[in-house]
Amino acid sequence: MKHLSRLLCLCLLLPTLWSCDKDDPETPAAQAQTTVTFDAAYANQVAEAVEVKLENINTRESLTATTDAQGQATFGSIPAGAYNVTARLEMSPAQFLTFAGVQVSAPVLFQATAQNQTITPGQTNAVALTLKAGTSGELVIKQLYYAGSDRVNGAQSRDQFIELYNNTDAVLYADGLYLAQIEGNRTIPTGALPGHLLPSGQYDWSKSIGMPRTVRANEDFVYTRALWQIPGTGQQYPVQPGQSIVIAQTALNHKAPYTGTDGTVVTVRDPSLTIDLSTASFEAYYNQGLDSDLDNPAVPNLRLVQTFGTDMILDNAGRDGFAIFRSTSDAATFNKYPRPNTASVSSNTNYYYQVPKSILLDAVECQESSTQLVPKKFTAELDAGYAYCPRGRYTSQAVIRKVVRTFGTRRILQDTNNSTNDFQALNLPVPFGF
Repeated sequence: MKHLSRLLCLCLLLPTLWSCDKDDPETPAAQAQTTVTFDAAYANQVAEAVEVKLENINTRESLTATTDAQGQATFGSIPAGAYNVTARLEMSPAQFLTFAGVQVSAPVLFQATAQNQTITPGQTNAVALTLKAGTSGELVIKQLYYAGSDRVNGAQSRDQFIELYNNTDAVLYADGLYLAQIEGNRTIPTGALPGHLLPSGQYDWSKSIGMPRTVRANEDFVYTRALWQIPGTGQQYPVQPGQSIVIAQTALNHKAPYTGTDGTVVTVRDPSLTIDLSTASFEAYYNQGLDSDLDNPAVPNLRLVQTFGTDMILDNAGRDGFAIFRSTSDAATFNKYPRPNTASVSSNTNYYYQVPKSILLDAVECQESSTQLVPKKFTAELDAGYAYCPRGRYTSQAVIRKVVRTFGTRRILQDTNNSTNDFQALNLPVPFGF
């Protein structure tokens, strides 16, 4: 009877045990194959040496693998189930320079994710991942047209412009960006250097009246001769990847006759020497009596934070430095100081804004030629070289960045912080173009 009783109990338990087994069956093995590529900004190239991670949503157990030369990573004999799949690739600045041709100051992180991917047994489960990068840089100075065109047959200086370029793979906004023309000594020193100059021949800003002794005036800052700001509410002026904005001195078609502010009609004798800037993105309208300073109502005006002269006139010889930056505070509130050779200040003294080097996004130095070199305004970490127009002033020449990579139709411009290597000359500027 005892044996029969035990047998009956066992029979009663079997359905329960079977039921439990059905609710928690042994999970069968499966296989997953991931394919990782860069996004369209980098021509959908396969991505090698990328870390891929599979994480089971229920158990939180995870596996990792690295992609091969075909951008693939295979996971074999994994439990079937639902998984989150992520990919991660971090490039050092040197690696990103080799890959994309762009100089950055910090590592660039590419990431991709595919959530809730069902991995089923008995088949190879394919998962495609597309890597996207955080913004790898900012707008860069693409083209500088400072030489101007012939003084008799061309447009002289009034057709000058500066072009900025989105060298990243993300939409950027020009709103609030500052553009600076840098102040500095433009003469080649001869003989003994006066006390207000550094051994390089450049101004020693630590000698400026009012400069605190605790400030590294030359090492940590640059000083502005003119300062302009792009208007906008924050996302009013988008710049697509691989696209430009053109900032004109005067947004006119300089090939065509125009009527100056004095009522005189001016005709260019040889329109082939100059350019059409009527569709520029922005213009500098000073309204200070210069006959050629006309306002194009279809083109937004720059905010004039600091002016020098009667218009945005760039040095035709090229003895200039240019920088772009952003600031969380209004640059008009920055400290400003007179030139170091100023003995005393008066109501007529010119002051120059002090801009931290740490907030500069790009800086480009120009010179008159490779043999006529004025003291450099930028130290090597900002621009180790210089660009110049070989034919000199009033020759219609411009300087433009070289294209170092092409991803589909998107051009990557060279940016190694050495303008001697990064720029080349154009015999005629091409606003918005190459």
